[in-house]
Amino acid sequence: IGKDKGKDNNDMNNCDVVDSVEYRKAFAQYVTSGKLIPAEVRSSIKTSDAGAVIPTTIMGKIVEKLEGYGGIYGMVTHTAYTAGVTIPTSTALPVAEWVAEGGSTDNKKKNYGTITFAGNKVRVAVSVSLELSVQALEVFEANLADNVANAMIKAFDIAIINGSGIGCPKGILTETPVETVTAAKLNYELLNNIEGAIPSAYDDNAVIVMSKKTLFALRSLKDATGVVAIETVDGKPVYSLLGRRVVISPTMPDYSRAEAGDV
Repeated sequence: IGKDKGKDNNDMNNCDVVDSVEYRKAFAQYVTSGKLIPAEVRSSIKTSDAGAVIPTTIMGKIVEKLEGYGGIYGMVTHTAYTAGVTIPTSTALPVAEWVAEGGSTDNKKKNYGTITFAGNKVRVAVSVSLELSVQALEVFEANLADNVANAMIKAFDIAIINGSGIGCPKGILTETPVETVTAAKLNYELLNNIEGAIPSAYDDNAVIVMSKKTLFALRSLKDATGVVAIETVDGKPVYSLLGRRVVISPTMPDYSRAEAGDV
């Protein structure tokens, strides 16, 4: 196979290098025993600020597992904006007006705001046992991908719900609410107030997120016709309240433990 004269070997795609069997084996040795990856293998990789670059095979498995989870992380919008980039957003919509025949209206200036996406770093430290270190390469990679994906998904779910916004994303419960429903106690009127606060534009996809204990506390509520909180499809429970899908999240606090002023 002839060399492409238009490219230099040093400009090869890093993915091709870190996905080779040689590098994957060296990476496994690095994780399990701390043995440095040979210089001749690392020389083709341009990342100089890391001890080792995760092989493309493992990274692909991690991303696949993250996308396959059905928790809170799987429900939010995923974007690929570079950190620090300012995105323009419209703050008003044009309004149509009725006019007499031949009449006209004044031009409406459309104002624009901006959103700047911050960048936060998430770190996963994986402990590797002696038993794992003697396993086959494919088994090692599968176990490592599972460990990293599970740790990341838990961190993401916690941040999405309760994140402080300092060094991590700002969570739903710590963000300033658009609509507020004050709850004195769990009753049927509260459920109706919650449903009424959901804008009609979001009716098709909106869900209610709560802990399992809170859902089962609501299960006993009845109106004149009764509230069906638990349904089953193909033998699996489908949680809903007033026809609205309920998502169970262990990250959500239990209503029974809430104090005055808690969100």
